Amino acid sequence: MRNSYSIMCLDVEHVDEICNDIKSQYEMGIADCVLFMFKLVPEGNPLINKAKIQGEKYKVFKTKLDKMGLKSGILVQCSIGHGWTLDEPNNLVKYKNLTNGKEDANVVCPYSKQFHDYIRNQFSVIAQLEPYTVMVDDDYRLMFRPGKGCACKLHMKAFKQASGLSLGRRQLYKALQGGDKSVINAYVQTQRESLIEGAKAMREGLDAVNPLLFASFCCVGASTEFAWDIAKTLAGKDNEPVVRINNGRYVTPFAKNISEVSFRCADAGNRLRKNGIKYVLAETDTCPQNRYSTSATALHAHYVLSLLEGANGAKHWITRLASYEPDSGKAYRNILSKHRGFYEEIMSIVPSLSWHGCKIPLSKEIRYEFDRPTYYWRKNQWLINVLEVMGLPVYISDSQDGGACFLEGDLDEYFLDEEILQMLKGTLVVDGVCAKRLEERGFSKYVGVKVRKWTGATFSREIDKWGREFNAQPSYQELVLSGATEISTAYNLRNGTELQRLFPAVAEYKNELGGRVIVFCGKAEFNYGIGAPFSFLNESRKAQFVQILKQSGNLPMYCEGDGQVYVKYAITEKGDGWCMLLNTGFDVMDEIKIWSEKPIRNVKALRNNGEYCDCNFEKTESGAIVKEQLSVLMPQILIFEY
Repeated sequence: MRNSYSIMCLDVEHVDEICNDIKSQYEMGIADCVLFMFKLVPEGNPLINKAKIQGEKYKVFKTKLDKMGLKSGILVQCSIGHGWTLDEPNNLVKYKNLTNGKEDANVVCPYSKQFHDYIRNQFSVIAQLEPYTVMVDDDYRLMFRPGKGCACKLHMKAFKQASGLSLGRRQLYKALQGGDKSVINAYVQTQRESLIEGAKAMREGLDAVNPLLFASFCCVGASTEFAWDIAKTLAGKDNEPVVRINNGRYVTPFAKNISEVSFRCADAGNRLRKNGIKYVLAETDTCPQNRYSTSATALHAHYVLSLLEGANGAKHWITRLASYEPDSGKAYRNILSKHRGFYEEIMSIVPSLSWHGCKIPLSKEIRYEFDRPTYYWRKNQWLINVLEVMGLPVYISDSQDGGACFLEGDLDEYFLDEEILQMLKGTLVVDGVCAKRLEERGFSKYVGVKVRKWTGATFSREIDKWGREFNAQPSYQELVLSGATEISTAYNLRNGTELQRLFPAVAEYKNELGGRVIVFCGKAEFNYGIGAPFSFLNESRKAQFVQILKQSGNLPMYCEGDGQVYVKYAITEKGDGWCMLLNTGFDVMDEIKIWSEKPIRNVKALRNNGEYCDCNFEKTESGAIVKEQLSVLMPQILIFEY
């Protein structure tokens, strides 16, 4: 497997067992290299030489592993601090929250010369240990924290120099919240500079011993916070930079919202690749590394979804770190080893695939979310609430062409006017909130409806033009047609028998740009529970989506029935259909009923060894019934030969 790491702890009481486990992981194809965890966040006054202390333990492992012919590396699990309480305070400049001015005693600022001197020395000590590779963990960040960046004296001085403005912290935060681009650019520049300077000090420490020693980086957030520059700084002479993106789920009580794994990998990966990073790793973190937190099937599904979005490997956390509990990692190891060939084939074919279906758009612009109460990763309500369970094919892309684009709520603010216009030239599905915002941005003539607050009788039921009936949509508003056609109507029941028409519940507009816009009066954002979700989550609404998507030519296939299935569909270079189906419900499906736009001639399934084998299937008038089991959270890959 390419670029796959497994994190281990320096438990010298179990050296033989751990080294044998590492040997087994390599033989099973789980990882290319293990990384032993070093915690280097500064502590003590004078500062403790933590790399030397932990290095003595690492030497014990490395000596034995070298004799076994096995390589090993080091994960610098904390450098400036994740925020966990330190055993001993330090006297370095602290991270100071932009939002409230409070210093975090457990996180240091990477701008200070004292930190540079400390971390340079620590990385030099690490290099002297001769690890195969080094990775810097994701505590090395500033803006993707609740404090939204560091406003210490060093950063405020740098901001004044960059902007020419003499602003206090409160004034600065207010200007950032107000969207002043010159202020944002200057502030972001100071955060970037401090991270780059700290990364340079790390690299200098490695270079003093071995300029060829490769170091990679773990980033966080949608912006990735300059990860491409940090990774290039850390990589070392003639080394290709590698970045682990931030798409971990940690505790996974159930499968709902698993598509966030896909979105976060697609969004961050896309941004990194556009900035010169070829190798992106998934964050398959089972924290706290046992199956009470994350099942083996959830780990497997997470990894597959990440590979489908272009990840080249993973940083696996599959070993219990809090104490020696080897049984907690057995199921993780078994499932990763069993599917080794499966993963390799996905990594191999994904770059050549052309995705089709419902599209979740990616934006060009980086938003740092200064105007939100906490640090924020964009939520895609159509995706996590509806599409990931509907069995309709969905993909995530920044491509301006093809697909039925889904947008909701205030997500329009992530996109430039030219990006919105491009969406309006194709098929665009929006909820009422988004339609209202597009109207306010001046796109009303392309949407075909105006959205108004409804103050009349209660919307209690909805009936579409095909006769299907639904519960009222959540958080509905009135749609006033201005050229659009009514697809579905909102009604009030009077006197227990009489249906009173209120307003259009779903409308369609074919605009002058050649696009087709579908507007739902309700809101795609809702909490999962009895009531609101089930205006959308039912077979009648699914049939309505199918009809809408078929008419726009954006439905090549879908999984029939009311099973909860997350579907991704692509066309291969040979012209075959390539499909991933993930059962996100609790019911095992003994067969898979497929509707297909094209007649299906043959069906193949990707097996665990990475080979495609013919499936038993039954041709139907609308597609095929594939005689393959769809188990819970076990991705199934099918090829449809036409």
